[in-house]
Amino acid sequence: MRRRAQSDHDRVMTAIELLDPDASADREAWWELVETARADLLPQFPPIGRQQAASWLYPDIGGRRETWVQRDSAGLMGAVSLDLWPNENAHLAFANPLVRPSARRQGVGSELYAHAHERAREEHRRSVNTFAMDDEAMQEFAKMVGATQSEQILQLVQPLDVDTRSRAEQLLQEAEAASEGFTLVRWVGRCPDEYVDGYIHAVSGMDDAPRPDSLDMAANRLTPEQLNMRQALQTQIGYRNYVICAREQLTGEFVGVTNVLAFDGQQAEQGDTTVLDGHRGHRLGLRLKSAMVLWLLDAEPQLTHVVTGNANNNDYMLRVNRALGYEVSSQFGVWSRPID
Repeated sequence: MRRRAQSDHDRVMTAIELLDPDASADREAWWELVETARADLLPQFPPIGRQQAASWLYPDIGGRRETWVQRDSAGLMGAVSLDLWPNENAHLAFANPLVRPSARRQGVGSELYAHAHERAREEHRRSVNTFAMDDEAMQEFAKMVGATQSEQILQLVQPLDVDTRSRAEQLLQEAEAASEGFTLVRWVGRCPDEYVDGYIHAVSGMDDAPRPDSLDMAANRLTPEQLNMRQALQTQIGYRNYVICAREQLTGEFVGVTNVLAFDGQQAEQGDTTVLDGHRGHRLGLRLKSAMVLWLLDAEPQLTHVVTGNANNNDYMLRVNRALGYEVSSQFGVWSRPID
C-alpha cells in the first residue's frame, strides 16, 4: 500500500515562539523561509544570501526587533518581525509578516499578526504598521485586519553592468563640475575615528526626509553608541558597508552621505542618501551615488544589481535614481492599524 505524501494540512504546527537570531539553526530556518518567499514573490531577483537574510533579524538604529515564528515539521511556516522603536517613535510598532507559500490561506499570517499586535499593545504603542508588497493578497489581508494604507514605496533595481558604468562615469563628471567646492571621503566597514562626528552630522540630513503625516514618525537620531552597535553587527555577520561622504573643502564639514551594503550574494542594498539643507543644489546626491556605483563595480564584481526603496513623494531622489538607471521592479506599501 502506497503512503500518501504529507501535506501542509497534515503537519503539526507549533505554538508561536521567539526566534533566536544568534542561533545558527534558527538563522538557517529563517533564510529558508525568506528565500522561498523571494522565489515566489520576486522571481526576477537572484537568490537571497544568508548574510543578507541574517541582517534582517536585527534592528538598525536603537530599538528592538523581535522575530516571532510558527513552525511545522517542514520548518518555518511563517514569521513576523516586530520593530519597537525608541525615543521620539516610542508610540509606533512595525510588524512585517512573512508566510511560506505552501502554508498560505491557513491563518498563519493572521495569527502571527495578531500576536505582534498584542505585543505592541503590551509595549504601549499606539499603532501597528506593516511594510509589504502592494498586491492583491496584501490588500485583502489589510482589509481583514482593519489596516489602511499610509504610504506607497517604489522598489527600484539598478543593474551593475557595462552600460551602468558608462552612465555613472558621465553623470559623475557632470556632478563634479557642479560641486567643485566639495571632495569625497570614503571607507568600507568601520568608520575611522576621526570621521565619526562628521559622519553622524551628515546622516542627520535624513531628519527632513519626506515621511507620511499619518504615521507621526520622527527621525531616529544616530548616536556614536548606536553606530558602534551597527558596526559590530556588520563584523559579526560578515557583510560590507560601503560609505561615501561629501565634505566641504572650505570648512571641512561633512554635508552629505550615501552607503551601500554588500552581502555574500549578488544583491546589494542601497542605504540612505542625503545632503544637508543649505548645501543642496550642487548635485551632491548625484555625485555621491554615481561615485558609489563605480566603486562597487570595481570592488564587488560578483554583484549584479543594487536594490533601493523610494517613497512616491520623494521626487528629488526618484530623479537621481532614474538618471542612474534604476527601474521600478515592484510597489510596496505601509499599512497602519491603530491600537485601541
